[in-house]
Amino acid sequence: MQYISFRRILRRTCTVVLFCTSLRCVANYINVRINTSTEQDGASGATRFGVQHFQNPRPIDNTRDEETQWRTFVHTFEAENSDYQDWCRGKLQQTLGSTKYYTMGSQFEQDIYMIRNIFYSQVLSAEKGFYVDSGANHAQQLSNTLFFDVCLGWEGLCAEPNEEYHLSLRTNRTCVLAPECIADGEKTLPFVFAGAGGRIASNDSLTSSSVQCRRLDQMLDKYARGRTHVDFFSLDVEGSEMTILKAVPWDKISFNAILIETFWLSDRIVDRFMTERGFAKVQQLAIDSLYLTWSQRDEARPWLPPNWEHFWELNTRYRDEMRLSGQLSDQL
Repeated sequence: MQYISFRRILRRTCTVVLFCTSLRCVANYINVRINTSTEQDGASGATRFGVQHFQNPRPIDNTRDEETQWRTFVHTFEAENSDYQDWCRGKLQQTLGSTKYYTMGSQFEQDIYMIRNIFYSQVLSAEKGFYVDSGANHAQQLSNTLFFDVCLGWEGLCAEPNEEYHLSLRTNRTCVLAPECIADGEKTLPFVFAGAGGRIASNDSLTSSSVQCRRLDQMLDKYARGRTHVDFFSLDVEGSEMTILKAVPWDKISFNAILIETFWLSDRIVDRFMTERGFAKVQQLAIDSLYLTWSQRDEARPWLPPNWEHFWELNTRYRDEMRLSGQLSDQL
């Protein structure tokens, strides 16, 4: 049996310790360099996955408690359009626990979720943004952008090909009306006029009417002075969402937040498409999927509307009924 002296064991142990310590120092140095590089990239507006890496909106006042700031904001809020003051204040009261449901605005509180969780600091700082509402529908009911318009005073583009809603949009909203549909190119397409369920037809036999359509960038050029940045994109076109998304020139138009109705779609397909373009899915809502650019994820806060679980259960039951009737694929 060969014996190793205590001195040799001690020497080998020290060598191992020094080696591990060196590795730890190298790892810490690399980590510091990576973090520094990331901060510099964010500050200089670097791009990731071909989509602009935005900085978060101006920080809120850190000298006061966040909840206190928000309560003060809600209780003292004054709507951009005074005719909607009570409604705007009532919607904001939901963030403080009110369970009152309003027929105006979003169907399942998507609007107030976005306000409280995504555009929180921007709203507190009174910074106005720009939205695009594709499939704007009725000016007030089932609208994800009404609050942004009449309460916050944001500018916007409302794309709605159904003439049934044009007068109301022109009368009750400040958004620029694009009486067309967003599609994958400038073309005329058959359209099913079915109220809130209006949609691009799968074939000409379903409708005798047609509408003018164009890509999102073409629509922004025509109706929004060539704007290339959208703070909030609400996309709800009853099944044609992927057609629109695939035609967006992602290298020319930037977004902070995109809310996509995925009721008729495969969430897996939409998730893959959006994440490959530099977006993170931060919330699955009752009928929508919410995506933010990577740097905007810090703005997402865990507040949920009081009826959140009810909306989930309601739509889960409805989807089950649709599957049983054969109107919704078992894969969705």
